[in-house]
Amino acid sequence: MRRANAFLAILLAFIVIVPMAYMAIASVAPPSFFRERMAIPQPLEIDNYIKAISIRSFFTYLINSILSSLLGTVLRAGVSILAAYSLTHYRIRGEKIVIAILLSTLFIPQDAVLYQNYVTISSLGLLDSYLGIVLPSLFSASFLFVLIASFRSISSEIHEAALIDGASDIQYLLSMLLPLSLSALSALSIHSFISFFNSYLWPLVVTNRPSSRTLQVALSMLGLSDRGEQGAEMAAVALMTIPFIVLSLLIKRRAEGMLSGRITR
Repeated sequence: MRRANAFLAILLAFIVIVPMAYMAIASVAPPSFFRERMAIPQPLEIDNYIKAISIRSFFTYLINSILSSLLGTVLRAGVSILAAYSLTHYRIRGEKIVIAILLSTLFIPQDAVLYQNYVTISSLGLLDSYLGIVLPSLFSASFLFVLIASFRSISSEIHEAALIDGASDIQYLLSMLLPLSLSALSALSIHSFISFFNSYLWPLVVTNRPSSRTLQVALSMLGLSDRGEQGAEMAAVALMTIPFIVLSLLIKRRAEGMLSGRITR
């Protein structure tokens, strides 16, 4: 069993590492690397990163992607936390029906509601705005149900003890429930940030001004690979991974700090 688990872990690591390694190599490769399909580029170049950074409004696109992803992640977390708390700590008539309806949203293709979402966002005057980019995706059934499972795994005696001590629902949620569910919330937040950051179709539809576009949309419109500048495109993609790395390190440090503080008490 251990060998099977080790083999599976190695296989999954290989699946993740190989594309990342190719991206890193291709980002410093000359144009001949893509024509001749060499294993190792000769020579290594940093001109691709200079070209990527020199793209007009590159940092504007990057900031748009980061800010919209952060806004979407925070709002999605807030909606999911309140919904999960309500479904796990209150007796709601027809709770199973409500959960079933929410679960059914997983089977609705986003393309099927694309037009109606656009009409709604347009009527609200939210085109070319961060809120317009993230609003249709604020509810995530998968985010919600993982939080429900996490909240239900915490003993109800903790909630009862907090209520006896005079804590309100908000105080219990912020001081007890969320810290105890930090691992699940951290993983969900990282996944949510990545999904918002990598979103392409909806930001393409809802942003008309170049200054409002996200990096994913802007790179596809620049057509770097069509002009034979695959290296610059790979360099831009490599730069796009920096926010993910920074976010992961920040959440990891925050989680370790809270866990160490809990252990020392």
